[in-house]
Amino acid sequence: MDIEIPYNVEERKDTGLYNSKLGIWLFLASEIMLFGALFSSYIILRSGDPLPFLTGQAKLNVPLATLNTAVLILSSVTFVMSWVSLKLQNFTRYRMYMGITLICSILFLVIKYFEYETKLSNGYTPSYSNFYAVYFTVTGLHAIHIIGGIFVNYYLWKVFDSRSQMQTSKIFNLIALFCLLLPWGNGIYGYETNIGAILLFCCFSSLLITQFEELSQFKYILPIFITIISFYSLFTFTGIGYYLFLIFNSLNVIDIFLIKPNVTYEAQPENFTNRVEVAGLYWHFVDLVWIFVFPSIYLL
Repeated sequence: MDIEIPYNVEERKDTGLYNSKLGIWLFLASEIMLFGALFSSYIILRSGDPLPFLTGQAKLNVPLATLNTAVLILSSVTFVMSWVSLKLQNFTRYRMYMGITLICSILFLVIKYFEYETKLSNGYTPSYSNFYAVYFTVTGLHAIHIIGGIFVNYYLWKVFDSRSQMQTSKIFNLIALFCLLLPWGNGIYGYETNIGAILLFCCFSSLLITQFEELSQFKYILPIFITIISFYSLFTFTGIGYYLFLIFNSLNVIDIFLIKPNVTYEAQPENFTNRVEVAGLYWHFVDLVWIFVFPSIYLL
């Protein structure tokens, strides 16, 4: 006998909110205190000794940060459009807009990688000055929130998908093969390394397995092995190709083992739509934080 939890869909009369929406507002209140403390520390440190902050700020890449700002604003717009499309029962547009949101969030991290790589290669580490300590702390914490949003948004995109898990795994393996063709550090491509050669063979084998339904029972083995090997090399490679490879293979493992949708639009349309709205509130907060980070650290 199923027990229905009250106010999962309908709003409470005293708050005007359903459960998950009340929960996300409480969570965001704690996040405001967290980032508020960081911004307060930034203001106090800069007021006490402004020279390192002015010197460090002059070395930041403002055009890249401006591009990242535009990417995040676009992702907020497409998230709203995905929610509106879902309310209008335009499912094709919902998946399209949610997919664009995912692409924008990954693009943000790629741009941030190039920004970090330039700073670290020139010796500007968090220990270099108070400015870089604040810079890496604030922007790094924000990037972690972006990564969390990617997993949540991917879940919402995936559980609505009518395609089989094998087809999704096929996409991830194709992307992983492409990542092996990108630089993994010091001008070396992934497939040119010993570990990369092993991963190339494993990804290609995993891709072959996804072509045959009768081999579906073996789909768990290779993604686990690939992820273990790629994490083992965490401190060996520093190129963009390696980190993208790590992200997409992690998504593949999460897709196989952790995504067991208990709420889909077909089964519980209102509950699923509420989940999208709650995820949207989180995503807009992450974008709003960047709207404060960009002018305060890069421009002022």
